Amino acid sequence: MASPDTEATTEKDDEAKGGTDDIFDDIFAEEETEDSERLKAFADLEQLTMTEIAAETEAVLEELKIRQGS
Repeated sequence: MASPDTEATTEKDDEAKGGTDDIFDDIFAEEETEDSERLKAFADLEQLTMTEIAAETEAVLEELKIRQGS
């Protein structure tokens, strides 16, 4: 258990920081928001890419059917 002197020093240190913990919390919150936006954009791009691949695959299969005379 911390002594009363140590607790008082810790409180003074926290006050001396001038709320830097809040600043860091804000910075990290912004980074998390940016990361989630990037992940959402990547997921959208991935979905679009998969849709394009499926469409191209379907077109190639249709072309093969035509060439084989089926």
